[in-house]
Amino acid sequence: MISKDRMTPLEIPAIPDLNNFPLKASLKERYPHHDFYLENDAAAAAIGEFHYGKGDVSDNFLFITMGTGIGSALVLDGQVFKGSRGNALEMGHMLSRGNAGLETLIGRNGILRIMANLVAAYPEKAG
Repeated sequence: MISKDRMTPLEIPAIPDLNNFPLKASLKERYPHHDFYLENDAAAAAIGEFHYGKGDVSDNFLFITMGTGIGSALVLDGQVFKGSRGNALEMGHMLSRGNAGLETLIGRNGILRIMANLVAAYPEKAG
């Protein structure tokens, strides 16, 4: 998740040291003659699909990413819908059981945790 003004990462599960770090301003300060754009990874992928996807890409679609985590973006009328706080439809950060984020439950680390629990519970089946 990133700030509404697209200047600061709020939560990057894979790189937590960048959480709340003024990334765009720091890059601009270090490289003043370059332009920088900060966007959520799933939203950036959805924008890429909209502009460069094969075939007749709809102006309206839900884009879901599954990699090291779960991500999503909604494209409405050819623009990523960001909502009032700037991170609408960030599916990986939706709350689920016990107020845990979906990313925590079924992202890469969640799947590894589930597997470790299953191996521990059924050691005779591991192999």
